[in-house]
Amino acid sequence: MSFIYSFILLIIAFFIQVSVLGNIRLFGIVPDIMLVLVIYFSFFRNIKDTIFYALFFGFLFDLFFGSFFGFYTVLFFIASWVSSAFSKDMKSVSLPRILAVIGLLTFIQSVFIGVSMYFSEISLTSIVLLYLFLQIGVNIGLGALIFSPIRRFFEILNKQDSFSKQKFKI
Repeated sequence: MSFIYSFILLIIAFFIQVSVLGNIRLFGIVPDIMLVLVIYFSFFRNIKDTIFYALFFGFLFDLFFGSFFGFYTVLFFIASWVSSAFSKDMKSVSLPRILAVIGLLTFIQSVFIGVSMYFSEISLTSIVLLYLFLQIGVNIGLGALIFSPIRRFFEILNKQDSFSKQKFKI
């Protein structure tokens, strides 16, 4: 059941990203709620579910936004894999650790975008560096803003999972 609730949360976040956040630009920067949620899922859920969500929603992002097909699929997969390495022990999950991972993975995302711009023969300037730092700041801010409600959501799901396991224990 928690898989369904998680999937619904990500579907809602996907539509918020596509419809609402796509129209909100702060100096040309769009908050990336899907990247942030993939990181949160890596910290609070098991890696198999997280990789499934990352690949599925990465594929959807490639359909909607990708200039290079597979870009977001690979990005979300790397995000789930890297952030799961930082989240071995759920008891040590803390806001600073999650925000550091969000900053690191936003940097990796920006590097991927920079490489794709290079191969697209779009000129790279110091504006790209400004964009990089603004994007990192916006995603870290978004991660800090949704930390408490997302953590509570995962605590409820984890309690529900443990209750289901006890209920059907033979």
